This record gives sequence, C-alpha cells and structure tokens, in this order.
Amino acid sequence: MPLEAPKQKWPTTRWSLVRRAADDLDGPAMQELLRHYRPGLRLHLIAIRSIPAQDADDLLQGFMLNKVLQANWLHQAQRSRGRFRTYLLTALDRYLVSELRKAKASKRAPKSIIHFDGMDEQGPLTPESTRPDVAALLDLAWIRERIEEALVRTRDACRNAGREVYWRLFEDRVINPILHGVPPRPYAAFVAELGFKSPMQASNALTTVKRMLARTFREIIAEHVQAEDDVEQELDELWQILATFGNGNYG
Repeated sequence: MPLEAPKQKWPTTRWSLVRRAADDLDGPAMQELLRHYRPGLRLHLIAIRSIPAQDADDLLQGFMLNKVLQANWLHQAQRSRGRFRTYLLTALDRYLVSELRKAKASKRAPKSIIHFDGMDEQGPLTPESTRPDVAALLDLAWIRERIEEALVRTRDACRNAGREVYWRLFEDRVINPILHGVPPRPYAAFVAELGFKSPMQASNALTTVKRMLARTFREIIAEHVQAEDDVEQELDELWQILATFGNGNYG
C-alpha cells in the first residue's frame, strides 16, 4: 500500500497557543486552536460515544459556542493539571450529559443521543468511563499519523536527493517486516539488486535513512510546540504512550 499524507491530527498540547486563545477569543490563536482540536473531538463523539456524524457536528458546534468560546473557560485549563486534550474531552462529555438532560426534560431527545454508548444521566462522564483510556487511544492514533507523516517526508527526501535505492532498502528491511510480517532479506541480496558495492555499504545506507527518519519525526513534533524543552517533553510522553501499548495494557 503506498504511503499517503495523513489527513487528521490530534495535536500535542501547545500551552502558549491555549493561553493566547484564552486572552483573545476572537483572535487567530483561537481559530488555530479550534482547527487543531476539532477533528479529535469529533472522532471522540462518533467513534467512542457512537453518535451519528450529523448529530456529532451539531453537538460539537454547541460545545464550542457554549463552552470553549465563553469568557474565562480556557483560563481554567492549567498545564499542572494534565493534558489539555483530556480537559477538553472531560468537558465535552459533561456537556453531552447536560444536553441529554435538557432533551429528556423537553421530551424531544433524538434516539441517537439517548441511546448512544456509555451516556448516563446519573452523573458526569469522563473520557475514561467507557474505555480504559480514551485520551491515550487518541494519543496513539495521533502518534501513528505523525510516524506516517515522517515516513512520507523521509521517502520524499530520499527521492529528491537521488537516494531512491536507500528508501527501497529501508522498505524491505524495516517497513515490510513491521507492516506485513515479511522477513528482511540479508544485505548481500541488495548488492546486485540495488547497486551497492558491498553489504557494509547497504548497512550504512539503512543507518542513514533511520537517522533521517528520526530527525524528521523530531521536526514534526517541534512544529506543534513552542520551545525546545517542550519538544523533549512531548517526545518523552510519546515514547511512554507507545511503551504502554507495547506492554499489552490496552489489548
């Protein structure tokens, strides 16, 4: 399957952007914040809460207008309290409970809202109430997209630099074994096939692509944060999330 550029983002927290948006609800920072987080919130409504897409769009619009765009609401989000995305998901679930109660009281609740998975008017929900850790699941999906984006950029960089054979070697030795379970061929097989002078040269070429990929992935993460220290923190958190899933804690 050819690599394609990812279309949806669940961004890492840019607290400077959150602060700027909180200080100017009608400004460009707020527009950027909504653009970054809306796809992830919509996914939560549809995939986690089982709400039809049209109802999800209406509910999300109401949440944005009645919560996110209200004065002082964003100021309550603090970095010391955890991830901003978890703050948003928790607030969105509580908004859904509130809307459900209003709809039931007026006897005009759509069935799609009354019966969607996990909603209970006995108390506010949290993102973790119907799945082990919804925020972490969304994080994992976002990480996978960033890895895919890094692969696309690295592939294009190899081609632009006239190193197409480097990428073909990387596909055979790394991508195909991971994605398709195909055993990697020995380096000697690429000497004649791809024109390397020796197995050692092929091995060095693979190391070059791996370093390009690591550097590109770091650059992509840096695009979503404001300072170098934030890059290191985000990378550490991403590896922790991947390690958690790798240990089988989420099936």
